[in-house]
Amino acid sequence: GICDSLSDGETDICERNVTVLKDPRRQSSISSDLYPGQSLLCDAALTETWYRFEDDAGNGLTIPTGKQCLKAGQCGTTAPLNIPGDVANPSVEDGIVSRQACGELNGTCCALNYTICLRKCSNGAILYYLRRPHGCPISYCTTGNTAVLCKDGQIFNQQKYQCEGYPQMTSYPEIGLDKDKSNRDKQIAFGCSIPETKPSSDNDEFEVKWIVDDGEPHNNRVVNVTSGINKVYTTIKELRITHLGFH
Repeated sequence: GICDSLSDGETDICERNVTVLKDPRRQSSISSDLYPGQSLLCDAALTETWYRFEDDAGNGLTIPTGKQCLKAGQCGTTAPLNIPGDVANPSVEDGIVSRQACGELNGTCCALNYTICLRKCSNGAILYYLRRPHGCPISYCTTGNTAVLCKDGQIFNQQKYQCEGYPQMTSYPEIGLDKDKSNRDKQIAFGCSIPETKPSSDNDEFEVKWIVDDGEPHNNRVVNVTSGINKVYTTIKELRITHLGFH
């Protein structure tokens, strides 16, 4: 087979320099809609040779194994390739071994199927002899969970694995004196009403800082905004309440 021929009379691949692939979009935590305006990953023009996968920090990554194929849209492509089935990565002693890299097509796992070769080196790195896929967008996937750098004005949604705009308040917050919560014992209550955000989210949080006489924050509270008008209160003591309309 292809993998047997690679070990015949050839210097151990672990002792040679190989091409490094480190595009963060290959990582299995990344969906294909994270990079609007960019083309989907495709390895149809890949040179058939040995590669090593790394993240931006230089840490080694591997092609995911598991019982099933990865779902369409993962790894920055439409048809991600992984190594499904009940197989483990090779040991150093195994030398060069063959594995089936598969992709799902129309709901069928391994409808796309390519024989690749693996070699584990003594330093723990796993090298891959990759075959060129037929067609686009098909690409090899890796492990890893590199943080995604979104465009200015966007934030990464971990639940959806996509970049999206910051939530916007539908109106300005309102701050006012709350006489019902204030009393004559020199305790004054202020309320800050926080409006809805758009798009609304159960995870939106606002840090409310109360600034009084000397300009120093009086009380910091993080408010979890769910929906509707939310109000957070603070009480301030030792003020001259006559200046605030109390007699």
